[in-house]
Order: sequence, then C-alpha cells, then structure tokens
Amino acid sequence: MCPTIYLCAPLLLILAGLSVAAEDAAAENEWVRKLANVRSKLRTGEVLLKDDFDRAELGDNWVVEEGTWQTAKAAGREKPGVIGIPGKNYPDSFLWTKRSFQGDLVIEFDAACESDPAHDINFVLSGKAPNYPRPEKPLYLFGLGGWGNTQTGVERGPEYKWKALTGLFTIEKDRTYHVVAARLGSKFYFFVNDKLVTMASDPDPLPNEGQFALQVYQSTVRFSNLVLRKPGK
Repeated sequence: MCPTIYLCAPLLLILAGLSVAAEDAAAENEWVRKLANVRSKLRTGEVLLKDDFDRAELGDNWVVEEGTWQTAKAAGREKPGVIGIPGKNYPDSFLWTKRSFQGDLVIEFDAACESDPAHDINFVLSGKAPNYPRPEKPLYLFGLGGWGNTQTGVERGPEYKWKALTGLFTIEKDRTYHVVAARLGSKFYFFVNDKLVTMASDPDPLPNEGQFALQVYQSTVRFSNLVLRKPGK
C-alpha cells in the first residue's frame, strides 16, 4: 500500500494514462483493420466493364452528352485514353455508359488534367443520361481537384446539400492520378494514389443503381485504364 494518498495519486494518473493510450491504440488498430478490409473488397470483385480506350472510335458502350469526347488515338496522341473537353452550351460534359449498373460499384482509372490551372477530374455514380437540359437528375458527383482545385470529394445532386469534401488534396497539370472509388450501400470511399482522401455515409442515399459517367467541368482531362467492378467479399 502507498503510505499516503499523495504518493498513490501519481501512480493512479500514470495507470489512467496507460489505459487511455491502450484504448486509443485498440481503436486505431480496429480502424486499420476495417480500412484494410475495404481495400481488399475494392480490388477483388467481378469486372463489369474494362476499357483502355486504345482505339480510334469511342465504341458502342458510350454516349456523349455535351462537349467533345475522343480517344487519344483519334486525336493523334501517343498515350492511350479518352479526352473530355467541355461544350459550348454548358461548362461541363459527360461520357456516359450506355449500360446501367445495379448494386454496389467500384471504379478505378488513371487521369491527368491538361488545363492550366488544373482542376476538375470528375465522375458520376448512380446517374441517368441525359443529365441536361436542367433540371438536373439525381446522381453522385465525385470531384478530384474540384471547386476551383480547392476541394476533393463527393456530393449528391441535384440539390448538392449532402457532401463530403476535403481541402487537403489538390491536383497538378499533366500529373497522372490513380483513382479508386466505390459506393458500398450508403457508404462512399475515394482513394487517390492509394491514399484515402474522402469517406462518408449518406443518411438519405439515392437508389443504388444507374449509369456511370466520366465528366469534365471547364477542364480538359485524359482518362485511361478504366475498370468498373463489383466489390469483392
């Protein structure tokens, strides 16, 4: 026993501190475990659509809405991909899949913005083409370097009241970014160059179905190595 309470107090403080540290470490380990499980799901599911755009024509899987979309080969570029340029009537442009997807979806691609200054490497989940003329239809809009290269994240249209954005990630002109994003029910994940930049849960989610689109907003972007897949187990 401690001879006095004054001698016991420092020991109690030390023990309390150790207990809090242990709880924090346990919580951090659990978070790391859950994130590792999510990463595994995003890598291993069935491939639904794969396109490197290494050809002259866009092909039958795609529908252009506003602006100009052409393959890099058609544009005389050396590196393969598809290039999106905004239209004259609206500041943005969509390249929609003809196909609609049901249930959870994982998106993976590489992209580089050719605009100066760089901004807005965008894509859409759970949408429906055509999105114009307004009023816009419900969708989830992901933006990498969006909002004037001040925010990266996801928001729900057409009201755009629900959003999960971070100002800690911006993009550079002509730099290639590897994007992996997913909708898993009401949860959304957004990885860039293998780093988690945004995750969120929508309390009032849209139906888990719809078309996918690449999108640009007052920007010129080359997308390549696109893969859409189901999440793994």
